[in-house]
Amino acid sequence: MNRLFNNNVRGFLSDSEVNKQIRDTIEKYPDSFYYCNNGATIFCDSIDILNSNIIHVVNPRILNGQQSIASIYQYDKSNKVDICVKFVCSHSNENNNEQMNLICKTTNTSNRINPINLISNSELIVRIKKLFEINKINLSIKEGMLLNSVFINNGNADLEELLKMWATLHLERPDYAKAINKIAKIFYKSELSEEKYLILKNENAIDIISKEFFSSY
Repeated sequence: MNRLFNNNVRGFLSDSEVNKQIRDTIEKYPDSFYYCNNGATIFCDSIDILNSNIIHVVNPRILNGQQSIASIYQYDKSNKVDICVKFVCSHSNENNNEQMNLICKTTNTSNRINPINLISNSELIVRIKKLFEINKINLSIKEGMLLNSVFINNGNADLEELLKMWATLHLERPDYAKAINKIAKIFYKSELSEEKYLILKNENAIDIISKEFFSSY
């Protein structure tokens, strides 16, 4: 479960209007679910079709469809619900994170995605989360209920609030705290390897920014 959903841009949005409609369809019209749902997109390293009933998938990550899959798990008591699945194989000559981010951005359209969602799997944010975990603090970096998180009880921090504090204290731009998506977009553009922002992928820069985020907390 942990690996399957790690690269999704958010958690399970159980109370969103879209998810309530998904639940209603599962409970009232299970046989129609397949035709009403956009399905799931799974990114993997490779896939082999062994026979008409069995496929072998290496390192699967669900990038779109987490809401549907989690809803089916919770509400399909009759085991009547089917879902369409699309597999996308990694191209070894391309950046996997970049591919996955683009898939997440273009396929997760039912519930609105904002720039902070898109940076939740970035190298920088993952490093910051690990630094917080070392200090026994859970950094909430994804919207919704995380089906795969190990929660730490010594403290909690919110990524959006941290971005605001970091902008105010370390960039000395309190005005940025009011438009935090601007900073999130810069981090996202660095993940897409835009030349102007490549400095943010530098090992030194990641280390410095991670420590600045922790001091902001």
